[in-house]
Amino acid sequence: MRYVNRTFQEKPVDVDGNQFVGCTFNDCKLMYYGGPIPFFDSCTFDGSQFMFDKGAGNAVELLRELYHSGLHQNVEAFFEELRKNPPARPLPR
Repeated sequence: MRYVNRTFQEKPVDVDGNQFVGCTFNDCKLMYYGGPIPFFDSCTFDGSQFMFDKGAGNAVELLRELYHSGLHQNVEAFFEELRKNPPARPLPR
């Protein structure tokens, strides 16, 4: 679904596969379950946080386990790579 210039207030928002353009998120829980990648363009996030559950939550837990099992340098390198390189896929407009 595509949302344009919409304000989300104090509620959970499922983001899998959705497009958000010019939206405002006030004190929301942005829920990502590991489905299609969401798209955000020119959005504002005030007091909102991303939550990872199901498949996405499992990936986060794997990174946590690797980090605390002596592979923290690998996990840090992974995040450094994320910071340096933008997504390889064209994002929808």
